[in-house]
Amino acid sequence: LYLASGRTTSASECFLHSLMQNPMALEAVEWLSVLGTTDKSVVLDAVDEGFHQLSMATGRTGSDGAGQTTELAAAIASVKELISALFAKGRHQTSMALQNFMNLEQQFPNNVYLLLNIANLQNQMN
Repeated sequence: LYLASGRTTSASECFLHSLMQNPMALEAVEWLSVLGTTDKSVVLDAVDEGFHQLSMATGRTGSDGAGQTTELAAAIASVKELISALFAKGRHQTSMALQNFMNLEQQFPNNVYLLLNIANLQNQMN
């Protein structure tokens, strides 16, 4: 509703709140990068908070109770790489966005979403 009515600041706040509740809400990240009303560091902080809440709720911490499991750490790194790619793309930093998407494609081979973004960015560069 906020987007439809042109209230981008309110929409951005809702997307940030959703990331704090569910750090895997990648649609929220995509919209935040498109809207350009929020700094990337704020989005990264919201995702960190979301993963922290997720790990506390599920009890998925390291063996000493302080760190994160390897699986969770890998998920966090992948989401942060995607955030960097989307924000670079939104700011027309094509070569940086392309590199980020290609790094992700190595981790997740033949992912249609990643391949589509890579193809679009390569097309923009030509």
